[in-house]
Order: sequence, then structure tokens, then C-alpha cells
Amino acid sequence: MKVPAPTLDTWPEQAIRGDRIVGSRYTSQNFMEQEWEGMWTRVWLLLGREAEIPQAGDWQMEPVGREEILMVRQQDSSIKAFYNVCQHRGNPLVDEPKGSNPRRFVCRYHSWAFLPDGALQFVPDREDFPEGNPCGKLRLAELRCETFAGFIWVNMDPNCQPLRSYLGPIWDEWNAREVGDWQRTMANTVWLPCNWKAVLDNFNESYHVPTVHMGATPSTDRTAIAGGINTYFKETRFDLADEGHARMIMKGGYGAGVTDAEGKIAEPLASLLAYWSLDPDQLHRQAR
Repeated sequence: MKVPAPTLDTWPEQAIRGDRIVGSRYTSQNFMEQEWEGMWTRVWLLLGREAEIPQAGDWQMEPVGREEILMVRQQDSSIKAFYNVCQHRGNPLVDEPKGSNPRRFVCRYHSWAFLPDGALQFVPDREDFPEGNPCGKLRLAELRCETFAGFIWVNMDPNCQPLRSYLGPIWDEWNAREVGDWQRTMANTVWLPCNWKAVLDNFNESYHVPTVHMGATPSTDRTAIAGGINTYFKETRFDLADEGHARMIMKGGYGAGVTDAEGKIAEPLASLLAYWSLDPDQLHRQAR
């Protein structure tokens, strides 16, 4: 019996204005400043994974443009986000990308100490301040923070819309796939000397796949890479939501391993198998 192909909700048709994208949008310092003020500081940013800071007092710090965001697990298991800035003289509170500090964050400049919930707890010589003891009056500068699908989302705009409204159809699609239950097995970071839009442009089209990924393209079939995934741009579906989010849908295939000239399982699949206590060499011997 033939199983019918699954269907996805249709996103609304969008009117395309046909504006030309000039090269200065990738090179202009002025346009970069406009993006910072008009976009990056106003949208929801996915900055962390909840599972990476599981215990109260665990924290993660992520740089975003000229800012640094400190995300801290609270006693009630919620997560708060703050600017990584002491409210006295602007010194960073943490320098590392991740850590655990269940008691307090102490500034190394003047020893001002803030609790994980952002409250100022201790100030040396507090009786000497003309305005009175700062404790109980100052807090770390807090940002809007929500969690969804196992991720930590932060917004620098205090008047931003709720995360669910911002994500639109993405919310239901990720819920359907139970993304919050997924376990991260590896993470890669790559620094590229280019404008961020150059990377985004690459992942917004599949026209490049048969050329760039020739090693994964079987024989002369330009419509599929190893594993049977159909990458042909004429058969790929591109959608744009009213909220501005885009998606690219290809006909799926099956998981495909990567082997070297001797038929042994190569990286990165070998490391992934080892993570799950599967011996790549043993699997190779069994397959012979």
C-alpha cells in the first residue's frame, strides 16, 4: 500500500516588491548601524540551550554585537537575562562563556556583588555614599527573556511583542516536532570574515548545491545528494511567513553514512557514532 506523502500548512503568498539589493548593504558602516538600531536590538534572539544551564546559579554569556548578554538559571528554574555590566562603573561581571555561581556575581573592579536574580546585595563602604546605601535600590539591567523548544530567547526591546507572536507558524511547527526534547550531541562555531547576510543568503537557496556539494552528488543526478534528498531548486519549496520568517522545503531522503577510500566510516559520522557508544571500526567489519 502506498503511504500518502505528509502535507505542510501552506504559508500565505507574499507580494514581492522587486527592490534591488545594492552592494553597500554588505559593506556600509552606516547601514550596519541602522541594522543594529532597527533590527538586532528589537527582534527575539536565540542565544542558548536550556539544557546547558540546568541548575540554579548556572549561567551562560553570549556576545551580541557591542553587547554581552548574561543568562542565569533561577531558584524557581526560570531563566533571567541581564546585560553583563556592573551598574557601578560598567565593568563586565563575567568573562567566560559559561559557568556556575549559585551565590552571587562579584565585580572585580570594586567588589559590588549581585545575586543571580539581579539584585544588588553587597557594596563595600556603603555608608559613605551621599545618596545612601545602593543595595536595595539598584539591580542589573534586565532584558526580556523567554524559553521555548528548549532554547533561551532574549530581546533587548522592553516593548517587544511576545515570543509566540514573533515566531508565528514556527511555534506550531517546532512544537509538533517536540524540539524541546532533542538532545544536542555536538556544536560547531565558525568565524567568517564577511557580512552576516552573506551566510544567510547561502542557506536561503539550493541553487548552489549541485556545484558546491559535488562530492555528495551521485553520478550526474543534479536533483539529489547522497541519501536521496532532492536539492533541485526547481523542486524545492520556498515560503515566507507574514512575520518575516522563511523556510525551504526539500523532499527528504534517508540517513547516509560517509566512508573513506577503504570503506571505513569517516568524520563527522565516526565521532557521532562513538558518542552513542557505537564503534565505527566494528560496524565497518560487520558490513564487509
